[in-house]
Amino acid sequence: LLEGLRDNVSLVNLNVGSNGAGSQSVQTLLAILRDPEHNLKTLDVSGNDLTSDHFEQMRLCMANNKTLTSLDIRSNPGYADARRAVEEIEKIVHSNEYQFKSL
Repeated sequence: LLEGLRDNVSLVNLNVGSNGAGSQSVQTLLAILRDPEHNLKTLDVSGNDLTSDHFEQMRLCMANNKTLTSLDIRSNPGYADARRAVEEIEKIVHSNEYQFKSL
């Protein structure tokens, strides 16, 4: 399912919370976050199997993301171990939210 969403640049909201998303699904989500053509604004990946490595990869992908304004990453096994990456991801999302509200 997620693989088909990779080419859907009109996707704005995506909830894949508690779906057991593993490495392949995470790689597709990271590609979406990295792609400047995507307009994803809200993403829920809570309650999946994201590891601290996934969060670090997400942090790198989010570095140039300007559209994501809401992200739910709670209840993933790597959340507590990836505190630094999570903090940076949250800063980016909050900055995007502020920029969006300023328009």
